[in-house]
Amino acid sequence: MGCLTSYGGAKLRYVFFGHASIDEANLRGADLRHALGLIQAQLESAQGDAHTRLPEGLTRPASWSSGGPTGGA
Repeated sequence: MGCLTSYGGAKLRYVFFGHASIDEANLRGADLRHALGLIQAQLESAQGDAHTRLPEGLTRPASWSSGGPTGGA
């Protein structure tokens, strides 16, 4: 099954992700550095890549493409 929601390439500044279901969401290339309420479990269920920028304290899931910028970069 394909992605249900696509945030690919989006700049999601100060978006509150608390309690949000982002299962299978496309976060490839999205800038999440200033996202609020985002937790590791949400990232694990979403799709991202080396260009997805993460908030400090969160890590790129092993299932995502490796390399590229990470949290705080």
